[in-house]
Amino acid sequence: MLWSKTNRIEALFNHEIPDQVPIFECLLHDGALEHFGGKKIEPNDAEGFIKGAAKCLDVSHPAWLPEVSRVEEDSACLNRLKKSGTVIYGKWGFYPGFVRKYEKWTNWVTEFPFNNEDKCAEWINEQIEIEESLLNDDSFVKNYCRRIELIKEWKGNMVYPEIYTMDGFYKNYITIGIEKFSYLYCVYPELIQKWVKVTNERILRKIEVKLHYNVSPVAMMWSDLAAKGGLIFPPEMLEDLCYPYIEEIVNLLHSKNIKVIFHSDGDLTKALYILVDRCKIDGLNTIDVGAGMNVRQLKQEYGNRLVLVGGMDANILTYGNKEQVIAGTKELIDIAGKRGGLCIASSFGEIGNDMPLENILAYFDTVWRYGKY
Repeated sequence: MLWSKTNRIEALFNHEIPDQVPIFECLLHDGALEHFGGKKIEPNDAEGFIKGAAKCLDVSHPAWLPEVSRVEEDSACLNRLKKSGTVIYGKWGFYPGFVRKYEKWTNWVTEFPFNNEDKCAEWINEQIEIEESLLNDDSFVKNYCRRIELIKEWKGNMVYPEIYTMDGFYKNYITIGIEKFSYLYCVYPELIQKWVKVTNERILRKIEVKLHYNVSPVAMMWSDLAAKGGLIFPPEMLEDLCYPYIEEIVNLLHSKNIKVIFHSDGDLTKALYILVDRCKIDGLNTIDVGAGMNVRQLKQEYGNRLVLVGGMDANILTYGNKEQVIAGTKELIDIAGKRGGLCIASSFGEIGNDMPLENILAYFDTVWRYGKY
């Protein structure tokens, strides 16, 4: 008998063998969404996006909706979204004075409210005061509950990690950029330490509220720590600003029996033992094989302590032919999935428009046919 997707994911993260290898993706592929969802996904169509994903995924990356191409200031964007009644907001946050350029599946900051590092330090001091004073108001709870109810209606039995979060370190360095953040950490270390601490405390307060209403057995956390060739930051910086706060978030989620999928691009090899043994993450995404991660080695070293959420070579999906996709998918399942512990996904963490639809369909079909236990 075919299992429900929820039962499949719960078994996998309890290190039991499910009925088949499940699929996780951040599905940003127009053709695949239209193929499975039965219609073209227009900008901000959360319902269509999630329903399309639910047709082919066991567990989904939180919705990342297509956008209308534009340049927009954060405050104007936030006000517009609130008026629209949407339940999906931008994942980076909104900051007065920040201006972003939006393209269909991405956006980036084009203008900051500060023009040098000292002005940035003043802005950070303001953010610390704001973060310390913010409380979770009724509108936050109301919006979250409404989102859960709608997504529950749209997703069927697909697992949707409704608690998705960054840690304070990643949220702050991605906000102002790695270069400014690293420079200010050298010049004003106590300022950056306080900013990360206060930001993480705010994140924990939000998670505590969400835990009262969450229905998903898994949560997802982002903190990009690596690139091709290794870690982006020195170990002592991660010890100071990152690992303790990841550990705090994971401990809180574990206290409610929620498993944590940790996401980072790049080659995490040198940090993974800390993330697994100390921070106690349950799953790792993306398994970036193009950056140097080795699926066979990870499986041998971490065995039943870590669910691999990834591992499918994105270069094969992008540049290979159908036969190569089928062979690569089977090889990954043989290496990491035949004894459980694999939730297959692209090694870039997302299925994008640069991947031929024929390859995407061959990939899904091979998992469904070959990944049965």
